[in-house]
Amino acid sequence: AAAEEEHVESGERVNFETCCLLALWDIKMEAFGADLGSFIEKFEACEDLGGQLDMFYGKTEIYNCVVDHLEFSLDTKNDDLANQLKDEGNKLFLTGKDSAALSKYNEGLFQADKSSKSLSLILANRSAVFYKLGKFNLCLKDIQLALAWNYPSNMKYKLVDRRAKCYFQLGERGEMMKDINNVKQMLKDNSDVTKDKSDKIMHDLNKLNESKLKPKAVDKSVKTKTSLAKVNTNFSGFSAALEMNSSPERGRFMVANRDIKIGEVVGAEDPVASLLLSGWNDRLCSVCFQSAEEAPIPCLNCSAARFCSEECWKEGLEGSHRLVCGVKEGLGDLLRQVKGGDTSPDYYQLCAKVMGKHEVTELVEIMENVENRKELNMTEAPVQKEADLRSLFNLVSNDQDRNLQTDFWIFLAVIYFLHVLKQKDMFTDLASDNLDNSHGLSRQQIKIGLLMLKTLRILQFNTHSVLQSARKSDTSDEGFSMEPVGSAIYTSMAFLNHSCNPNTIKYWEGGRMVVLACQPIRKGEEVTDNYGMHFTVNNRNVRRNWLQEFFWFPCSCPACTLNLSTTDLLPDQIQSVVCPDQGCAHKMRLRNGTWICACGKERSEGQVTARVAELVRKVVETIQMEALTGNFSMSVKSYSDILSGLYSVVTHPWRGLVMPEQMLWKAVRMVRGNRRCLE
Repeated sequence: AAAEEEHVESGERVNFETCCLLALWDIKMEAFGADLGSFIEKFEACEDLGGQLDMFYGKTEIYNCVVDHLEFSLDTKNDDLANQLKDEGNKLFLTGKDSAALSKYNEGLFQADKSSKSLSLILANRSAVFYKLGKFNLCLKDIQLALAWNYPSNMKYKLVDRRAKCYFQLGERGEMMKDINNVKQMLKDNSDVTKDKSDKIMHDLNKLNESKLKPKAVDKSVKTKTSLAKVNTNFSGFSAALEMNSSPERGRFMVANRDIKIGEVVGAEDPVASLLLSGWNDRLCSVCFQSAEEAPIPCLNCSAARFCSEECWKEGLEGSHRLVCGVKEGLGDLLRQVKGGDTSPDYYQLCAKVMGKHEVTELVEIMENVENRKELNMTEAPVQKEADLRSLFNLVSNDQDRNLQTDFWIFLAVIYFLHVLKQKDMFTDLASDNLDNSHGLSRQQIKIGLLMLKTLRILQFNTHSVLQSARKSDTSDEGFSMEPVGSAIYTSMAFLNHSCNPNTIKYWEGGRMVVLACQPIRKGEEVTDNYGMHFTVNNRNVRRNWLQEFFWFPCSCPACTLNLSTTDLLPDQIQSVVCPDQGCAHKMRLRNGTWICACGKERSEGQVTARVAELVRKVVETIQMEALTGNFSMSVKSYSDILSGLYSVVTHPWRGLVMPEQMLWKAVRMVRGNRRCLE
């Protein structure tokens, strides 16, 4: 047996070496292949993560490979092109082609150099389009930016004049009067403006002041975030209706401490960091994932990022975008080759997003705290703060199961980012006398390298995809689908374990995740999420293999334990009925026309059938109502009530439960969270 075990272990080693050699050959690291076996042995013999990191950083072939894949694309602005696009936009605007003009101005913004006046001039011209279109809040935002970004002082009166008119339209008399007085003073101090022109401007503004003010307008672009009625003491992303439990077999998980109804929000949380998929860079905000097509604000240093507001622009500049700005994504294919599989772990870029929000000294201090603390306490609930980096390190990373085969790609990513951070001048201790003799790295590089390694291990098992719904319109679900737009890491949501038949669904408001119950959850029951494989779509073998490959656990949820069939194979006839005693956990059995429970309670088969038929009829009526009215908000309430009724009578396996639950999922995502119209 020992010989057989040794043979298997050796075979795994040979396969891994072969895989690495092929990958490294493809990425022009042929010289490294000769001593790969020796490298693996030394690596696995080293018990110090810092020493393992040093091995990778000090390996010339790896160093050269990573550097080859590191490319910066700063200073790519083209001010001549920006001015050309501005002039084209001006011509279109003068001929009444407002949408086309807006498109040209937006293109020009992403080419404009931050040190030139073209950036502010384009913003000013775009504000004129928004004013004409009656989009006064967007007009105001562009004016504010133009004034802040080097707009010519001798022309500022034009923008302040337009701003005063915006305030009139928005019912803001106080702000309007301030700007009328500002314009008056600017014209007085501006010798370039003729007296006739000055008198005309002031005449129009004074006439505006004498006119009846427009009613105060509500800025519909301001998004409200879903909040929790009562926040959990330990988990700021969860409702107080949840609490943590644990077991040696299942680790830590969340349970209900009271009955939870369908539709109740049990979680709402902003991420520690989020990453927009590259395919959405030209449409969505790099920070909050909201639409940034109509009035985007460009990054002033690179052309890859856009922002939906000045607030997001500042957050990106000072935080999440800071360390990835100008870095061309070139590591994904390399990681895919080394890690194996069909897709690259794009979430690796979240690592730099996390680091970008903190200064180097703070990151070092966080890593030292992680190193000095004891192992995770799996029985005591931690304090998980929303969007908090320190709380991130209370999540599992399966360190005990790690080796070079599992982490080869992670070490490559860490070396890559250490080079990125060095290019970004993040480290302040790179003088030769600060280098650690054993690692050849500065103390800051070592600590932050280890912090990134730990972060990537956590990201591997705790990253969520961020989705949005796509459909024909707000009132038509034609073409409905859920599409990924990014990924994010959350400190509370990661405590929801997977189920192939989860009792919650989720949607996103930008990067903020909201979780609500889609099944009745009784007190003491586990609150579960779905990691991507649902029993109605994939059979048990497919689900278990996928979960084992990507999350390293064998699924033993009720759907897997019962081996529930996919929808097409589920029975049409009711197989299991719920006991009318809510405190009873037994399922009823059919005997001679009567459903009988072990506790003695009974239900008539005829009554069960009639009740279920009535609820199924309501499902059909709700679907018809949706088609006629397009009122999906009403559908959410209707499907919630129907499902509450059904789950009080029947349970799986039964095909009749699938449609109303899926219709609830769709209705929720039609009216809540991220969504886009296909038309």
